[in-house]
Amino acid sequence: MAKKKSRRTTASPSPSPLLFSSRGWVAAGAVVLITALWLGMNGTGPLLLLLGLQSGAGPSSSSSSSSSSSSSSSSPSASQSTGGGAGSELVSQILASHNHVDESLRHVSQVHPRATLAYVTPWNNKGYDIAKAFNGKFTHVSPVWFQLKRDHARKRFVIEGQHDVDQGWLKEVRTPSPATGRVAKIVPRVIVEGLMISDFAELFDPSSPRQREMLISLVQLCQHHNFDGIVLELWSRLQITPEVRKPLTQLITTLGTGLHAAGKDLILVVPPHVESFGPQDFQNLAGAVDYFSINTYDYSAGSTAGPNAPYTWVKGYLSKVLSGATGSAARPEQLLLGLNFYGNSYSPAGAHPIL
Repeated sequence: MAKKKSRRTTASPSPSPLLFSSRGWVAAGAVVLITALWLGMNGTGPLLLLLGLQSGAGPSSSSSSSSSSSSSSSSPSASQSTGGGAGSELVSQILASHNHVDESLRHVSQVHPRATLAYVTPWNNKGYDIAKAFNGKFTHVSPVWFQLKRDHARKRFVIEGQHDVDQGWLKEVRTPSPATGRVAKIVPRVIVEGLMISDFAELFDPSSPRQREMLISLVQLCQHHNFDGIVLELWSRLQITPEVRKPLTQLITTLGTGLHAAGKDLILVVPPHVESFGPQDFQNLAGAVDYFSINTYDYSAGSTAGPNAPYTWVKGYLSKVLSGATGSAARPEQLLLGLNFYGNSYSPAGAHPIL
């Protein structure tokens, strides 16, 4: 197999490369997944898995195993992993078995037809192989390749990172699953970077040509490389004030409507805070956005010791978003909720990921 070329490190919808273990199969690599599950919330609401595959610790990742009782066992906490006794023994068991693959489940998704989105990150190239080796598990694969910027000299939008596109790999990922015959959609992540206040002022003006220019750039990207859509990282990068929310909603609606008209999907990355993305936002955007990728992890940031994704925080957020969208076009399965499968070790020197 040809060695993959080095890929530029960029920001990702998941800042943490993770380790994944689910129902008898675990694999090393660098894929980050978000899977829609129909669990919890008294059996009526979705829990969506954010999973990652890697062979070693990354910028902020670490341990394995699922926190969903219906799919696998719980991850060891940071306190367990840094202590002795049963916690250390559990970590040793996880590390000893994390390369085991149950061949009967290699190409089978146990949550289909609900969505499973896999982010392939540039800092762990093994993810490119994982996306091929377990292709039947994914409905969508998102290589983290592109940055959308404004070229002020030429007065137009540009999408950087196109030199990273690997058509050979894309062809292999699109190979039908030997178990089901299903083919994953390719929806690369596009992060919006480097825009100035004046750029947003124009983008937020529906009478300005900037919205159409951005839409054309995204559609042409998909058509040129035969992508099935995009994952857009924009909403999560802005401070959502009343002055921003209304024009941003209009912009996302325009982009989603235009992408759908071209036969392409739109997945939007959003933050796990009702002040930034709440039930009204979900309801307003549900018709224009296919899925919402929610970053419900990294609750305790930096060197402050604490839980990564407290259950009450995750459940509370999901409850609020779903309760306000009842009776609307918004569907629970559109929410892709991130569940961490890693922990952090805290010491006077700071925090670091644990496996």
